Amino acid sequence: VVEMSWEIDMTATHVTIGANVDFSEYLERAKTTGSVGEWPVKKSAKVGDRVVFLIPSMHGDLRAYGSIAGEPKLGSWGDSPRYFAEVKDVHAIVPSVPIALIRQAFPDWAWAGYARIYTTVPHDLSEEFWQLIKNPPLAYDTQDPPERIESVVSRFIRDTAAARALKAKYRFKCQVCGLTLPHGDGQHYVEAHHLRPLGRPHDGPDAESNMLVLCPNHHALFDLAVPRFVNERTLKINGKKHSLTLKHAIARSNIRYYTKHVIR
Repeated sequence: VVEMSWEIDMTATHVTIGANVDFSEYLERAKTTGSVGEWPVKKSAKVGDRVVFLIPSMHGDLRAYGSIAGEPKLGSWGDSPRYFAEVKDVHAIVPSVPIALIRQAFPDWAWAGYARIYTTVPHDLSEEFWQLIKNPPLAYDTQDPPERIESVVSRFIRDTAAARALKAKYRFKCQVCGLTLPHGDGQHYVEAHHLRPLGRPHDGPDAESNMLVLCPNHHALFDLAVPRFVNERTLKINGKKHSLTLKHAIARSNIRYYTKHVIR
């Protein structure tokens, strides 16, 4: 691994991800082999394109970048087909750049708000994207109280009453594993997941027919698009089948949307 060079040409830039990855091991490997192996990329990626590593997905940092060294090849990720390409010439990004900064800089870039899968940086954002990595704000991690500003925001409203009623219907137990988390005074914690995500670009409905009641672990797996529907009552998670407890109707259209648009 070499320190970051800023002689960046404007070839296509892709972002690849890792969920539960100790990326330091890959960086050590690159010191001796020059490669971090094969990583998931879009089928359209080409030899010579740049790849930036987001570790872990959703809430991590942009940790390094490299170049695609071979044509993407079809493989598998869990139960889904994915394309993978070898990445060489790896450069560490120091300091690493939190995905939160990318969200702040590009509020209209839908992927940045829900960065759980690999992507290609839009061409019109590419130069600004690299400049942000080159010159991240110095005071991101600070012990001082955050600055307050007044702003007007537009946001979608969750019907918490609908989610609360559905949780009660399942007695606050996960539909996949049956886990419930008591936290005193007879109360229990469980979460509601939307198969078709709320907000742009998905604009899913906040309705029972679009919800599952899940423990935090299975909710995280759905956010990472790991579970696959075998049918309306059966999931496959990491190769193992799980029967869903069902006390409400899940719209087939929402299952189809999750399968086609959330799992990529």
